[in-house]
Amino acid sequence: VMKREVAKDFYAWSTSYLSIYLPITSFIRIIDVETCNEILELQSEKNKERPSHYGWVGAVIGETLENSFLPPNHNRISLKTCQNTKSFIAGRAYSLGFSSKLSQTTIDNYERVKQLNRLEAKETNDENSTAIAVDMVCHFLGLLDSESDNNKGHIIFQILEKASKGLDALNFFSDKFSKEANELFDELKSGTREEKISAFEKLTISLTEPVEDKLYLAFLLAYLLSLVAPGHLEYIKLAKELTKKYPGMLAWYFVFCGVHPESKILEYENSFGRKVFHALNNYEDLFQMPKTDISIEEFEVISPKGKRTNLWNSANYGQMSVELAPSINLLIKWDESVPSQKESSKKDKYMTKSWITTQEAHRQSSLFDERKNGNIEENIQEIKNLMSFLLDEIRTGKTERKKQKRSPK
Repeated sequence: VMKREVAKDFYAWSTSYLSIYLPITSFIRIIDVETCNEILELQSEKNKERPSHYGWVGAVIGETLENSFLPPNHNRISLKTCQNTKSFIAGRAYSLGFSSKLSQTTIDNYERVKQLNRLEAKETNDENSTAIAVDMVCHFLGLLDSESDNNKGHIIFQILEKASKGLDALNFFSDKFSKEANELFDELKSGTREEKISAFEKLTISLTEPVEDKLYLAFLLAYLLSLVAPGHLEYIKLAKELTKKYPGMLAWYFVFCGVHPESKILEYENSFGRKVFHALNNYEDLFQMPKTDISIEEFEVISPKGKRTNLWNSANYGQMSVELAPSINLLIKWDESVPSQKESSKKDKYMTKSWITTQEAHRQSSLFDERKNGNIEENIQEIKNLMSFLLDEIRTGKTERKKQKRSPK
């Protein structure tokens, strides 16, 4: 435990004088005093189930599906992919009971790591809109757990709060839309399943003209679609089709299905939702050995601007786990196979143009293949000839290098 302002100096010092223990945060957890006190208080209390937990499950699955570009009828995703979403990081923080300040710090750390590890490819407008929609999801879901009154008067929060209590919020729209739209709202309340679907399809057409904000329209359509079968996920395919035009709708649809009192979100894809729920609420002791490769603070010191370094090896080749906050980790791509400049120049120095081609290498490997029938004596003789050829190549190379050294500059 140390003060936040001296942590960077410590990481710089450990890089120079404790190089055999790099990264040091993979062996011991280093934490600032303020965060340590807050988490110790949280661990002294029992982690109570909050009403927004299932909403977070919906947000995580919805964001993962929206960013996966899967076929309409394909809804299977991996838990590891879900754990790398912004919704999961935010949901994990709120589920562990972090304060609003510490939760926001964790989300900011997520953005910092993504920025350090980001490829040069630019985001498209749809990807940017989806990211903004996910920010809205995380913000308003967090308000359901928060005691703060900031933004609780916002219409999105009021609708979300009513949905979490199993109440409809269609009365918010009675004075904002036409008489025809209000009649369709009534059908969504009390009509049969077929009437509800018909009313929703008509609303998707009638609401696109008065509502110009696509992000708000995505939220509104997701809420209306969730009223067709409250708490159930029977219309994922329809939500997928609409989210192409209105980014963020799929995430909101899963959120509304998750916050409903009769939610079936945990039963999604053979109880995959339950796995996400347990991952969100998994308890870890603050003082146990970290399960990550490095912390965000040390990562920024050792590898500024996300530059690759061979100072350490990650637990999983090609990937690195970064701790954003105690018990909250992010897995990023980390290519360790690129040789250093010295190694690559040394390798190029001894390579000659007369080296074995790929086709020749395949032919040589077939000589040792026991599955192929052939004359063993002939194969052995060919191997001898090949070795003799290689020795000549090596001797020739050495002779040429000696001549180069003896010749005047």
